[in-house]
Amino acid sequence: AYLTSADLQEQLLTIELANHGFIRARQLAWQLPTPRQGVAQAQIAATEATLKTRAPQTLHTRLQHFYHLGDGGLLTQQRRFAEALRLPLAEFIQGSRFVLRDPFVKPLVKSTVVQSLVQLKVDQELTMLWLDDHEYPFTPAACLPLEAMPVVQVGYAELAKRFANSDPLTYQARLQTFNLHLALLYPFVDKAMIDPGRWIDEMS
Repeated sequence: AYLTSADLQEQLLTIELANHGFIRARQLAWQLPTPRQGVAQAQIAATEATLKTRAPQTLHTRLQHFYHLGDGGLLTQQRRFAEALRLPLAEFIQGSRFVLRDPFVKPLVKSTVVQSLVQLKVDQELTMLWLDDHEYPFTPAACLPLEAMPVVQVGYAELAKRFANSDPLTYQARLQTFNLHLALLYPFVDKAMIDPGRWIDEMS
């Protein structure tokens, strides 16, 4: 409902910038019509530069908290990640490199970090310590959004075919579980989910 027009998106972007919400502002900028994207990104970069000059200690503290994201439980990590969304892009990427290789960061939080980097179209290679305790490189700009991955679309179609009409309650429950699995596996869903139909069988 919020993103019905470019003008409204620009208003939201302005609000995010006023609150130092640089990461959400950049994500909004990518959703603008192409001619407006460059202007918006330049506006965000200028605001980031101003804050770096005027409040370096504030940014240092935010980045330090992001580095220590792995300390504490899931709620603490989610709160610190929300704070990290108020970092400039360069510092957010810098912190993300550390967070994604930290064995103490919850997989769900790592997935949220990855999805943010994909939405930001970050065209740099990063490394992620994945669920199998191995590290894998990936470039966010080259990753499909979760819902656009072919294996995910096949899985959604299979779930709908099996349950959507015949058993709506089971469908909603299985869909919720499937979405959680997808979030945990992202961005390497297709490394684990070779056969979505069989994966759904195993969820039963």
